[in-house]
Amino acid sequence: MDLDDTTIQEDSFEYDDRDILYATAGKEGGRPVVVFYPLGSSRRCLSLVEDEALERSLWLICCNRPGHGTSRPPAMPDTTAAAWQLDTAVEDVKHLLDELSIKRASLLFLCAGAPFALGFASKYPERTGKMLGIASWVSPADCEESLGFFRFASSLPSFALDMFGGLWSLGQTVSKILPDPPTSFITSKLEECEKEQFHSDQGTRSKAEKLSIARSEISSGGHLDLAVLMASQEDLDLDLPNPHNLRLIHSQFDEIIPIEAARWFSKELGIGLVELPANSHTGCLLMLNPAIPHALNFL
Repeated sequence: MDLDDTTIQEDSFEYDDRDILYATAGKEGGRPVVVFYPLGSSRRCLSLVEDEALERSLWLICCNRPGHGTSRPPAMPDTTAAAWQLDTAVEDVKHLLDELSIKRASLLFLCAGAPFALGFASKYPERTGKMLGIASWVSPADCEESLGFFRFASSLPSFALDMFGGLWSLGQTVSKILPDPPTSFITSKLEECEKEQFHSDQGTRSKAEKLSIARSEISSGGHLDLAVLMASQEDLDLDLPNPHNLRLIHSQFDEIIPIEAARWFSKELGIGLVELPANSHTGCLLMLNPAIPHALNFL
């Protein structure tokens, strides 16, 4: 995918005998913001926020999670799969900030990026600035309002999981059977009010082109995240962040993470929830509502 017309710069560094791929975008030297991407994307998700970051002098930073794209996973875990993937991802972000000589950064997390952002904030509060979550993932292990399929997966007894080698191996099996959905399927879920905006030119590219970039390095390690996404906050040993430094935005029409789950999550965090009346899950992630780019001013 041609990135020449963007501010996205891709690079890598080595840590713990592993190659960690990352990207930056926006205004270099501006206010640093670490982006935690949703499933089906990678560090190139920065294309979705690039123009909005430039307008606000934000410097976006994102690294591929372990096993995603060509970022190498560590050796098989000695601990649980959830703790292994989460801890490794958190340490990768910490070392990326060290690599870029950044002492403290704000966090922007999109859907499945939520537990990884919370994991970083929990372990490194002194390096965490403000946090903004958009269409945030809510674990079915914590909230009964999550969709039935996710509740089913999280409630499987241990002997059933052992048949698949645990959630990690189960996720690996499922990801091989069910490939990432095509962009056309994803965009078919947009609300009618979002479709025209999706195809119109915004900044250097249309949202359609930006989504194509965001999905051009499809994460091959999505199954590695499954154990984290299905685990409870207690299992992940997360300390919830200062509510004064955190904001959440969610749509009342979200078909992936029901608004009831988002309301539960915001109550658990002790913060208010910005509810959008007419956006889909994908529409939120694509920022097809002016309230979402405006919220970036918080970071």
